[in-house]
Amino acid sequence: MPITVNNNLAYPYVKAIFAIAREQNNFHLWEQLLNLCAAAVQVAPQLFSTNHTANKQQQLKILLSICTAASLDVFQTAINLLKILIDKKQLLLLPKITKLFKELYAKYQQLLILKVICATELDEQQKQALKKSLEIRLKSQLQLNYEIDAALIGGIKIYFDNEVIDLSISGQLQRLKAMINY
Repeated sequence: MPITVNNNLAYPYVKAIFAIAREQNNFHLWEQLLNLCAAAVQVAPQLFSTNHTANKQQQLKILLSICTAASLDVFQTAINLLKILIDKKQLLLLPKITKLFKELYAKYQQLLILKVICATELDEQQKQALKKSLEIRLKSQLQLNYEIDAALIGGIKIYFDNEVIDLSISGQLQRLKAMINY
């Protein structure tokens, strides 16, 4: 069962982390740490839930050992963040904190993040051509995150901000069906 979290709970943490990362110019280190910890929480949410028998020290030790195993140098500010999240019983916010941090960092870099859903895997040349075309059209630097969904039959769907560009065959069929039923 996916964890759903209100952005309002996560955003104060994101703002604080972002301010520290900007001040110390270590965005990538924070991103790595958040990715690892969020992945741990997503893989074993029951271990980090408020109902679990693991105490606060054990939870912190688990997260720090994951970071150490990945050869990530964990700095004191990050340890303090994890302690706060554990004390406030909000470790399950880590995936949302990570997502919002990445979005805020992308805006800071003036980078648009697009989700591109394809019916089949695109080769590297197709990905580069799509990226170049979209950067010209949107007049912005882009980061494209790809997913595969065979239900599209063919073509692609592109999600960004609150917009969807549906260039899929299934989307065309749905629009055609709507026109016929009108």
